[in-house]
This record gives sequence, structure tokens and C-alpha cells, in this order.
Amino acid sequence: MILVKQLDRFRKQIQRAKLHSDSDFYAIVCASEKLLGLTDRDLGRELRVSRSTISRWRNGASRPVPLARKIVYDFLLKRIDLKK
Repeated sequence: MILVKQLDRFRKQIQRAKLHSDSDFYAIVCASEKLLGLTDRDLGRELRVSRSTISRWRNGASRPVPLARKIVYDFLLKRIDLKK
């Protein structure tokens, strides 16, 4: 039950995120590992980018363009549905 509530809050966080906000993106990518169990390798494979790219996103060294962020957010929303 607690996980369902956390996933609902995570869904709302993603839906409210601004595509141009680096802080929103950073928080969401970091939370995806904890709440969805997605490693850098898993997320990279699903998004067709390298593990090192995901690692750079998680440690704040780089950020994707807004269109790519939308793709990440859409993917995470689908994963939330699968996790419930």
C-alpha cells in the first residue's frame, strides 16, 4: 500500500515537471531508481542511450534536451503503470 502511494506521488511529480527544469529532471531520474528499481543500465537500454549517459544524468553532469526529457517522462509513467 505504501508503494502504491509513493508511485502515485511520483506520477504527479512527473506530470507537474517542467520540461526546461533541470532540477525537476534530476529529481525524477534519481527517484526512478529507488521507486521503479531502474538501474543506469536498465534505463539506458529502454531509452536506447548508454549506461554512462544515464549515469551523467543522475550525477548532474549533463541533461537531455526538453524533447528527450518528455520521452523519459512518458517512459517512466508507463513503468509506473506496470509496477502497480
